[in-house]
Amino acid sequence: MDWQQLKSFHTIVKLGSMTRAADAMFRTQSALSQQISKLEAELHCTLFKRIGKSFVHLTDEGETLYRYAEKAFLRERELFDQLDTLSNVSSGSLYLAAPYAVLEFLLGDILRDFSKEHPQIALHIFHETPQVCIEQLMNGAVDLAFIHDSTIPKSLERYPWKKGRYMFVIPREHPLAHKGKPTLRDILQYPLNVPSQNSKFSARERLDKICYEMNCTYRIALETSNVLLNIGYAIRNIGISFVLCYDPIIAQFSDRALFIGMPDVFPDEMISIVIKKQSLSTDKNLFLQFVLNG
Repeated sequence: MDWQQLKSFHTIVKLGSMTRAADAMFRTQSALSQQISKLEAELHCTLFKRIGKSFVHLTDEGETLYRYAEKAFLRERELFDQLDTLSNVSSGSLYLAAPYAVLEFLLGDILRDFSKEHPQIALHIFHETPQVCIEQLMNGAVDLAFIHDSTIPKSLERYPWKKGRYMFVIPREHPLAHKGKPTLRDILQYPLNVPSQNSKFSARERLDKICYEMNCTYRIALETSNVLLNIGYAIRNIGISFVLCYDPIIAQFSDRALFIGMPDVFPDEMISIVIKKQSLSTDKNLFLQFVLNG
């Protein structure tokens, strides 16, 4: 089996489309399609039921090959990590995963500066929910993840990094802006903009838990895991937003919105850099020190 064909197959499944895979691998879609055809011919089976614009459907044989590829590329990265550690040479690739708000408001400039200073290390960045970040880290799909502290399994090693605050966001002309310090029940009189129902480890999960404990409910104006859309609608006076905020988010929107925190009800949440225990290679250590000291 050709290693490059297996990589092409794995990338298509991982990214969910031929187009994204072709862009990521700097190849044409036609070239990838030919590789998949040759792989199927060699294995005497069909691997895909369908390849869509943002999803793929695998056959049973495709599922089996994908599980094999995941293990193969995990072992490949482990090999390079061990060789880097032995030779103390900084070169190779790092696979990172983080939620959207972390990538947008906290990591962008850091990743740019790291790539300029260490061009020999290729960064592969994945935008994922906190839950998927954990899953990808546990199964070896990524090397490091940026995750809410309260979600991190004890089997992973954490490095505390940035603090987030759960906050309600209202436009400056909202009636609550002139009420002084509103209570949670004051806020729940208005419809809310919250993350999607299936967004585990999100502000939505924290809000649902508190409301259950207080025996209260809320109405929903907007469900979205897009932080910018969530806040943007609040500024338009469409719902009150509830999000995990970082200082750059507050700074960007403070001229148009008020941010109301209730630390006694919703404690601050630390964001940590997380790796598997005993897997700190030269490249990972270099990246960790750059981010933590930057």
